[in-house]
Formats: sequence, C-alpha cells, structure tokens
Amino acid sequence: MGVVRVDEDRHPGLAAQTLGEADVVAVTVSQHDTADVGHRSPDLGERALQVVPVSGKTRIDEGDPLRQVDQVGSDDVVAEAVDVRGELHGSSRCLQWLRYVAIMANVNSHEGVAMPTPDRTSLAQIVTAGRQILDATGPASVTMQAVATRVGVRAPSLYKRVRDRDALLAAVAEAVIDDLTAHLDEAGEGLADLAREYRAFAHRHPESFRLMFTDAAPYAALQRSATPILRAASALVGDDEALDAARLFTAWSTGFLQMELAGAFRLGGDVDQAFDYGLQRLIAGLTA
Repeated sequence: MGVVRVDEDRHPGLAAQTLGEADVVAVTVSQHDTADVGHRSPDLGERALQVVPVSGKTRIDEGDPLRQVDQVGSDDVVAEAVDVRGELHGSSRCLQWLRYVAIMANVNSHEGVAMPTPDRTSLAQIVTAGRQILDATGPASVTMQAVATRVGVRAPSLYKRVRDRDALLAAVAEAVIDDLTAHLDEAGEGLADLAREYRAFAHRHPESFRLMFTDAAPYAALQRSATPILRAASALVGDDEALDAARLFTAWSTGFLQMELAGAFRLGGDVDQAFDYGLQRLIAGLTA
C-alpha cells in the first residue's frame, strides 16, 4: 500500500477505497502531513491521508512521489515497515493502524494467494555464526547486527529466535560448553586425559573458553560439563571426596589456562612442561 495525499472533494471515491492485493507495501509520510490517517479537519481544509494499493510495484524512481518508502520484508519486524519522514499529530495511534494494514497486505503474492512466511534462518545457524564471530574477534563483536549479516538476514529477524543480545550470548555460551563436554566425554576416563583435552580446547577456542566463565554461561550447561570430571574424580578418590577433588582439579587447570592464554607466564621455561608437572603433582596429591 502507499500513503499519499489526495483531495477528498476532487476525488471522493478514494475515501471509501479498500485495500487491494499488493506485493510491495510502501508507506510514506510527508513532513507537511499533519492529519491522522483517515481524519480530516473541515475547518482547515486539510487533505487527508489515504491508503491506496501499489500492486506489483517493485522499484521506486527518484521522481516518484512514493520514493520515501521502506519495503516490508517477509521476515522483518513490523516496526521496519513504516518509515516516518515527518511528525504526525496522534502518531502513536496512526502508526499502530499503519503497521496492522502493512502486515496484512504483505502476505499476498502476485496471484493474490496468501503465502507463508519462510524461515530464512534457524537458531542453530545463528548460534554457529555467533561462535564464529566470537572466536575471530571476541565477545564485543557478537552483536545482533553482526550475526544477522553473517547468516544473511536483517537484524530484526533475529528477534524471532533470540530475545536480545544477552540471550544471544547465552545461547553461544551454552553451545560452547556443550561442545567442550562432548570432547571431554570422548577424551578418556582419567583426570590427566581430561586435563589435556581441556587445555587443547582452550587453545583452539580461547575467546569461547573465556566466555564460559562469564555471566553469559547458563548454569544447566555448566552442570552438564562437570559430569565427566566428577566421574573421573570419583574413580580416583571415591564418591565421598569426588566433589572436592573435582573442584581442586578445575580450579588449578582453569587458572593455569587463563594465565597461559593471557601471556602471563613471562619468566621463561617450557610452559608445556610446567602444565604436565602441575598435573602430575596434583594427581599424586589426590591419591596420596
């Protein structure tokens, strides 16, 4: 649909015109339009805004009176359907009405048959894109716009899958933790095997590793990741001391890796050897 200015006295038929089938929904509001949609001041003789169909209109020329438009994509939020170029009196009610009409008109195809809204992306694709951005440039770069660009949609489309950026980071963190858990499950049964896989994962995904220790990490995912370590600790020291042993192991290995990733070992020496030395002494102390 297009919103244009008309003179009701010269074109009375437009006042009762209904919305037709339209492929492109175009909404334009001039900065000089001051009346609400569908309302007209008889005293001032203001021209009313009318809704008219723009069937099959896929291109707006520079000289077209409807050049100030924003095409409504099938996967965009309604807020982007209306491009307000001026200030309206009672704009809240006006825009609410326009948004409803816009989304109703947008579902029609060239043949006038209602078409379903396609799912152009999935949560799995969004999370994968978020992880790729995270590993490449860090958590500050994981924005709704950056992820949308990577998966090939507009940013508002992501809100169908994730509530906001915090939810996006939480979903990415959960995927990272579950990925780590799967690698730990396949690493072996001993604490030494788990420690080496833990370190290898941190080296492959340093930014993802750091994200696991932020508020973005879901508690349920962290609980799942503890299972392989608790199992190995129980086999080493027994069920009664398994939790204490698992905490000691996690605290030492995580602290070592955080310092290693930060480049904090600056006194020389072989860091690989230092890791193996600490791991051997830790396990020996637990079994003494």
